[in-house]
Amino acid sequence: MLALVFPLGPERYALPIQEVREIVATPALTTLPTAPTAVLGLVNLRGDILPVFDASRLVASPFPAEPDFVMVVDTERGTAGVAASGLPSIVDLEPALESDRALWSGSMHAIDGEPVVMLVVTALLKRALAES
Repeated sequence: MLALVFPLGPERYALPIQEVREIVATPALTTLPTAPTAVLGLVNLRGDILPVFDASRLVASPFPAEPDFVMVVDTERGTAGVAASGLPSIVDLEPALESDRALWSGSMHAIDGEPVVMLVVTALLKRALAES
């Protein structure tokens, strides 16, 4: 299964490649003072205004970092950005592992024996927006 894998500290997460439209260097963000904490702000990407979410806050990672890249993803609510600090790469993931971490992930996989959490972007964004 092809996926876009990105690091958050020592942990690795993945997005299904078919949901990723593109990857861009983090553009200038317009912050929204009343937005949920997972929302970094809005970005104008070639005329399209997109909300940008902090990947580390979406997954409650203890490894916050200044985002360097935005992965532009298609969701059922429209296009959004997911920002992360580590450079993402396209990887062919090994088959899913058995796991009880299905609260916000679609599945657990491995790359060279190291765990990778496949994220369900729509579920993460719904949860982040509901916490506002």
